[in-house]
Amino acid sequence: MAGAPTFGAFSTVRPVRPTEAWAVSRGLCWIAGVSAVLVVGTNAPHDPLRLTTPFGDLGNKLVAPAARWDAAWFLWIADHGYVIPRATQFYPLYPLAARVVGTPFGSSLVGGVVVSLAGLLAGLVLLERLVRLELGELAARRTTLLLAFFPTAVFFSAVYSEGLFLGLSIGAFYAARLGRWSWAGLAAGLATLARPTGFLLIVPLIVLYLYGPRPGEASRDPERRSRPRHRLRPDALWALAVPAAFAGYAAYAGDRFNDAFVLLRQGAAWHLGFTFPLVTVVRATGRAASGAAQLVHGHAPRNVYEFAFFLLATAGAIGALRRLPLAYGSYAAAGVLFLLCFPVGGASLRSFSRYMSPFFPILMWIALWAGERRVYRPLLAAFAMLMVVNAARFATWHFVA
Repeated sequence: MAGAPTFGAFSTVRPVRPTEAWAVSRGLCWIAGVSAVLVVGTNAPHDPLRLTTPFGDLGNKLVAPAARWDAAWFLWIADHGYVIPRATQFYPLYPLAARVVGTPFGSSLVGGVVVSLAGLLAGLVLLERLVRLELGELAARRTTLLLAFFPTAVFFSAVYSEGLFLGLSIGAFYAARLGRWSWAGLAAGLATLARPTGFLLIVPLIVLYLYGPRPGEASRDPERRSRPRHRLRPDALWALAVPAAFAGYAAYAGDRFNDAFVLLRQGAAWHLGFTFPLVTVVRATGRAASGAAQLVHGHAPRNVYEFAFFLLATAGAIGALRRLPLAYGSYAAAGVLFLLCFPVGGASLRSFSRYMSPFFPILMWIALWAGERRVYRPLLAAFAMLMVVNAARFATWHFVA
């Protein structure tokens, strides 16, 4: 197809399928991570139990791009359950899936890698189909590539819940777009058991139900009407799978630790507390400005990298609200607001680039914007280079932020 997106810098001459984007991007992450470990070496300062290094010298180097930092928490929960209240910050679906899938291999770590890779692959395939419905084939391929090579895409294949959450959340959107409300509700409910931000999926599900096109209808411009296009029917109740899933996990955690509000109390343990979004923006702007000023003194800037991704996410959310169907823009905006409401220490945007990555409507808009301004290929190349650098840093126990 003329004008179809290619890897550009990766010397591909035909459109790239989601499966190929998955294979190439994961290959780059693994090559970068393992190479960094071979050159730099590594230890496990944040994994005293060595849960991320159980395989001997060669095996530990091979899993280095997947098993670092929070992977130790997921693996501990997978093998031992919720022993302390602080662990409840890591939602149960991913460690449970890692344990089940890893049983034949005798390793939750291997199971976690398989679950993450499968979740990412499903997410990329479904994203390409979903965006093709809404924006056409060219935008679909561009969006898929931007997601596969996103700077923090290393976490999609690591022993983290991002890959599984991505597949489930995009699956919920795609099923809702096809009018399969039972599947949409089940996928959204499972996503809610994978990450705290899964609760936000109830917003686009309701919007799609009330305003979205039905199967066989063409996608419309962003809705600007207060009156719904569709009436509520019994199948709308499937959206309640989202709060039901959260309530079920909260009830389990409350019973496990004899505290009905244990989930709500864990923010303080992780230095997270509710902050008004505008306050977060003001504080984060000040931190980024102070960090940028360090360049004058010959020091590396601090707080600038994540602030740049906050600006990118904000522009993407606003753009999605303006140009995409309402369900997509509302999901992107809800995601950005949620992240601003719970900054680290009430001010830091640390890990914002990772947390924003599953909110795919942001990338849908970026794909449109970059394509119209003919900067798509340089942007994709920049994303891929940052992804490689982050994969190397992650594998050698350097914090990606």
